[in-house]
Amino acid sequence: VPAGNQAGIEYHSPMGFLRYNHEFEYLTARITFLQGLFHWLIATALEVVIPKEKEGESAKRMNQFIASSLITIVLLMLSFYNAHMSFYENYFHMTMKYLGVVFRRYVVHWRKRPLSVLYIPSVIFSTYTGWRAFLSPPDLDNDD
Repeated sequence: VPAGNQAGIEYHSPMGFLRYNHEFEYLTARITFLQGLFHWLIATALEVVIPKEKEGESAKRMNQFIASSLITIVLLMLSFYNAHMSFYENYFHMTMKYLGVVFRRYVVHWRKRPLSVLYIPSVIFSTYTGWRAFLSPPDLDNDD
């Protein structure tokens, strides 16, 4: 039985039911959607702000305006989202709760899953190749 002032919400709303009974899925849907939206908007802002060849001064100013507007939209969305949370204090708290749920689900209460034969080596290999890529010196990129 949930305690505190959220008890009524836990049992009397579809969102509360979903969060209480399927917290991993609930948090996955909320966080991945919002992160995807944030990453897309920020990537668009970065693409626009990078100067292009033979770009005039007015185009650079317009691109800076567009990029700063996109970043402002992301910050406003995050602010709005933080003010309208149902079960968590803010976005950071929700993300930390998600990491805790993932840790409990996949580390503490780990069951033997057939796909772990594939995803565990894949995570290790991806980590290795990512580490190797980020640490490679720039002189390896000689295209001469």
